Amino acid sequence: MIIKRDVGRKKGGKQMKTILGLVLIVLGVLLGFYVGAYLMFFKGIVQIVQNITPQVNAVGISLGALRIVFATLLGWVCAIILILPGVKLID
Repeated sequence: MIIKRDVGRKKGGKQMKTILGLVLIVLGVLLGFYVGAYLMFFKGIVQIVQNITPQVNAVGISLGALRIVFATLLGWVCAIILILPGVKLID
């Protein structure tokens, strides 16, 4: 009697990997926008305005400016952390 074994064949996991990959990509894009746009850019502007209003605080203004400068970089890094594994799962 010969028994055939399915060695090396994937059973049923391809569709789930594709869905999980797409979810990771969407979450990566959303996380990138949240960190880059909201936490860094908009809150940096708010921080600058708040440190000018009652009395001028140079440290607060400079930290707000640094937030704005690094907003794009940190947004991309946070997005790539989730997008790359998502793309790898789709392939």
